[in-house]
Amino acid sequence: MKMITNLSIGPVQYQITSLVYASILASSMVWRLGFVILI
Repeated sequence: MKMITNLSIGPVQYQITSLVYASILASSMVWRLGFVILI
């Protein structure tokens, strides 16, 4: 029973982590672009 819950939680946790990482990466890229445009 525990293994089934771990299997179902694993991919969701990975998706959330990748989503957070992607959003941080995108925001840093936007900041860099804005900085370049300002200068």
